Amino acid sequence: MKKFIADHEKSVKEHLSDTGASEEFNIYHEKQIHYLQAERLAHLIVLVTIAVCTVITTIVLVFRQELLLFVLLGLFILLLVPYVFHYFTLENTVQRWYRYARQLDKKNAEDTPL
Repeated sequence: MKKFIADHEKSVKEHLSDTGASEEFNIYHEKQIHYLQAERLAHLIVLVTIAVCTVITTIVLVFRQELLLFVLLGLFILLLVPYVFHYFTLENTVQRWYRYARQLDKKNAEDTPL
């Protein structure tokens, strides 16, 4: 995913530095935003599910101190922490790509003769 993001941002920056931004690239960029939004939604659902399971395991652990529950809680936390970082990477990337889309639209409007 990180390579996909880096490659796409490189091509966006190239198009922003070119003298003429193409409408075709704007459409392509919008499709990539939609793809990343779907990815972000899927990861949000998984993140919330893992967070709920972590909270439930913690509550049950308060009432029943069993080794298996400690292990389960540890596994949930090991899953939760990287997922939070990954989700925020996706979220920040989508927000950055929105700004790129506005810049591309503005550049395309400037390059289009009236």
